[in-house]
Amino acid sequence: MVQNALRSNLNGPQTNEIAASLEKLLDIDYEELVAKRILRLMNSYEVGQLAARGVNFELHTHRHRAPEDGHFSKGN
Repeated sequence: MVQNALRSNLNGPQTNEIAASLEKLLDIDYEELVAKRILRLMNSYEVGQLAARGVNFELHTHRHRAPEDGHFSKGN
């Protein structure tokens, strides 16, 4: 489901619809996650506020991917 969303270049609201549908399968309270901002990035205003207080922000330029077979070696 997630890979399909990525391939389809879904926008934020469309991605949220998929996440909300997963709540039923996973038996979680999606609205609570949204209210607590779990798994959310800061918005530009929040970044600006923290930067004004001296917090540095840097790019994370690589992805962390798990092997498709689910097995990890010492090098991963």
